Amino acid sequence: MSKYKYIIFNKEIPNNIKREYNRMLRKEQYQTERDNAHGVYLLSYAPFLHTLADKTLTEEYNAEMQADFLWEQKRKILPTAINWLKNSHFDEYELIKHYYYNDKKITINDLAKKYNISKQALSKRLATAREHLKKFIITHKNRC
Repeated sequence: MSKYKYIIFNKEIPNNIKREYNRMLRKEQYQTERDNAHGVYLLSYAPFLHTLADKTLTEEYNAEMQADFLWEQKRKILPTAINWLKNSHFDEYELIKHYYYNDKKITINDLAKKYNISKQALSKRLATAREHLKKFIITHKNRC
């Protein structure tokens, strides 16, 4: 066990804080000495940091950024697509509005009861409405 040099503070710092701080430092030094004696060493990654590749140069990152860009483009077109659906397929627009844009959470069962159709028929109509929106967005995404 090597000698420990106690750190001396100025008189403004209370003795209990000085004592506890030196106790913690001594404990760390003792633990390091024990680890070294038993062959346990901390790895330092500092020499390897300069060899790590920049993540912005990877194909995965570029693909993710491209997907985010496309998603943002589609999201910007959505209000236009909703207006188009309102003008060309009003019934489907009403379903989308009630199911997705309702203040309170509404289930397909509740919506099916409201429109007096079966749950499967309502699911099919919602799927058709989403398909119409998807086709509109795909055909118009290059225009925005």
